Amino acid sequence: MTESLAVLVLILTALVFAVLIPFASHRSFLLLQARRRRSEIREPVRECELPVVTVQLPMYNERTVAARVVDAACRLDYPSDRLEIQVLDDSTDGTSFIVEQRVAFWRARGVEIHHVRRDDR
Repeated sequence: MTESLAVLVLILTALVFAVLIPFASHRSFLLLQARRRRSEIREPVRECELPVVTVQLPMYNERTVAARVVDAACRLDYPSDRLEIQVLDDSTDGTSFIVEQRVAFWRARGVEIHHVRRDDR
């Protein structure tokens, strides 16, 4: 190997390291920050402090998935007094009938769910 080729290889290696070292040091910094934050013990949020959440389910001719979507939204793991579900239905097929049945089913179980129906989009 000639001396000039060896110098060129050393220069290229130094340039690669000069580019990679800032990335590696930043990653190390982030790992240290993550460990520091993990050691902090946080108090769980009380249910009375949670915000009221409204889940809106827009539907248009979703006959095949309407029941599953409504059921999944009603099974959310969130305090029932802080959760409102709105099914926004503009369907022109049998979706509205399916949604009405599922809304009645979940309303009987204490879920706050509303079926909002529009005939004209």
